[in-house]
Amino acid sequence: MLTQSEWEKLNKLSMYIHKEKNPAALRTFFLQELMLLVDYNLAEFTIGSFHNNKTPKLSDAIVVSTYDKSFEENFENQYENVFAPFDYVNWIFSSTESIVYRESDLINPKIREKSPFYKYYLQPLGLIHVAGMIICSDEKFLASVAIYRSQKK
Repeated sequence: MLTQSEWEKLNKLSMYIHKEKNPAALRTFFLQELMLLVDYNLAEFTIGSFHNNKTPKLSDAIVVSTYDKSFEENFENQYENVFAPFDYVNWIFSSTESIVYRESDLINPKIREKSPFYKYYLQPLGLIHVAGMIICSDEKFLASVAIYRSQKK
């Protein structure tokens, strides 16, 4: 059950979403407010598009984190330029329905821990717990939100 304070934060977020016209400001505010409700180290809110009308692609990431800007840039750069093809849950971006998920619900943890995506990307960055949300409308993938936590959190 949500506390009064949590309800107030959700109401504030809902009011902002309905009045904000700037999409980047909206996504940034959403992630900042989410951090007040869910303790995470890093989150990204990306826009979905399709390559050749088949392959879903994430772009225009907004990142909010407890880290400095260089860590955030390194995180995004490594994903975009090296690890995106190894992302073991990128198939979920083909969804035509909105979904909220934990990676541990989508892939066996033992298999996940042996994957290059986990071993060479997430684990060295200390971001080992991942949850996400796929946002769809009219059976079309629009955006993705992913939150990352360290083992400590």
